Amino acid sequence: MTDRGTWYEIRKSEIIKLYEENQFGSCPATPKDMTFKVIEKGTPAFDGKAIRRQVTVYFTKDTASYKMDLLIYLPINKL
Repeated sequence: MTDRGTWYEIRKSEIIKLYEENQFGSCPATPKDMTFKVIEKGTPAFDGKAIRRQVTVYFTKDTASYKMDLLIYLPINKL
């Protein structure tokens, strides 16, 4: 590999495949009925240096089960 384009076209996918086979496994497909609900949009946190958001991720149409709650802190200067 002598140039950037060749690396992106060939070697990058080879390296990702090695990680999937030997380290992490492959990422499953996104669930067909996945939805998101923002519970808290922008509460100031860390002395006003960040915003806290809470999101619930539903993996099926049944919102009573198969869900995950996320708590996310975003730096103010990156919004």
